[in-house]
Amino acid sequence: MADALEVGNLFNVTDTDAVDGVNLAGYDLTVTGNFIMDGGEVTPSNSTVTVSGNWDSVSGTFNLGTGTVVMDGTDKTLAIADSDASTGVFNKLIVTGSTTFTAGNWMIGGNSTDTSLIVSDGAAFSVASGETARHYLDGYITIATGATLGGSGRLDYYMDVDVPPRFTN
Repeated sequence: MADALEVGNLFNVTDTDAVDGVNLAGYDLTVTGNFIMDGGEVTPSNSTVTVSGNWDSVSGTFNLGTGTVVMDGTDKTLAIADSDASTGVFNKLIVTGSTTFTAGNWMIGGNSTDTSLIVSDGAAFSVASGETARHYLDGYITIATGATLGGSGRLDYYMDVDVPPRFTN
């Protein structure tokens, strides 16, 4: 078994975690409930963070680093703080359940040269009305044959002028 941490119903980072933050430093984190940031900072650093509940980092800072986030719950929401287009929010996001992006200025990409957004077979990723999810910088978007990409919001794909879009299925 790889180095890992498992949290039950809730992983909650608060303002008291803002000084040094939470650096997973290569440890994988599994949260069987909700991932909530009420302030503070989390850096995945070569780690995989798997969340079965809702994701809410509107009030905190999630540093994309070189980590992977897996949303594997059913009918879950993803709400994040507004991000700077040059830094992004997630390095790599994998959706294996059904997740709706509900709040924030969402960016993905930055440190990944492989697939940075994956919607797995049987999974669904949607963007809520009035919201915009942005895939930025380098990296593929993979939508599996049996996956659903939808919602009444927008999914924008930004790229470097010298790098063509790379969608895979």
